[in-house]
Amino acid sequence: MDVKNIADELKNKAGEVENLMRCKLPVIVGRMAKDQYQENFRKGGLRKTCGNARWRKLG
Repeated sequence: MDVKNIADELKNKAGEVENLMRCKLPVIVGRMAKDQYQENFRKGGLRKTCGNARWRKLG
C-alpha cells in the first residue's frame, strides 16, 4: 500500500463514519431511550445503576 491508497481509504472510512453518525446512530440511540422509558414505566419507577427507585405514592 502506498500513501495515496491509504489517503483514499481514510477518506472512504470518514464518509462511512459520517453516515453512521448522521443516519444510523440516532435511530439506535432513540430506540434505546424509548425502550428504557417504557421499561421504567412498566416497573413503576426510575431505573438507576443500583436498582429501581419507585415513584412515591400520591394521595
